[in-house]
Amino acid sequence: MHVTSLSFFRYTFGITFVRQKKVLHPFPDIPVMKQFIIFSLISAFCLIFNSLDARIITANQDKLPPPVQNFIATHFPSLRITIIKIDSDPKQHYEVLLSNGYSIIFPKRGNWTSIDGSTENIPASFLPENIGKYLDSIHASDKICAIKRDKSSYEISLDNGSRLYFNKKGVLDESE
Repeated sequence: MHVTSLSFFRYTFGITFVRQKKVLHPFPDIPVMKQFIIFSLISAFCLIFNSLDARIITANQDKLPPPVQNFIATHFPSLRITIIKIDSDPKQHYEVLLSNGYSIIFPKRGNWTSIDGSTENIPASFLPENIGKYLDSIHASDKICAIKRDKSSYEISLDNGSRLYFNKKGVLDESE
């Protein structure tokens, strides 16, 4: 190794080297820094490919829990399921892609948490009645692009760029 390489390691990583007469390297023809970079790249690829195995991808509707199947059959009867992505982590969730481009996310128990309509209008039929009435009266000409919900609220994104926030009872909290 060159003196500059040793200086780089010494000042950057605080490593000091003791010169030995015989050093065994797994690849003696490749410089140590290149070995480190190659090892880092191989490790990164292993981590990436390992994380890809964490999802099960299928189109078999039987892999979905009954509440998810019922929701899709009730609110989207004319659409077919194209892809189902199932996470294998402890907080397992299902991402269902429908034939018109909708992406619906269901947690393990089967109640939807997110619907992304992309450029398609999402029907308001499964929202609380108050929210549906508000959207019909105030935003009748706007399309619903995305809906997110949690335990206490709904967030609705419209095609005009505005976002509406409702509480669980369907009362408007704020809009952006």
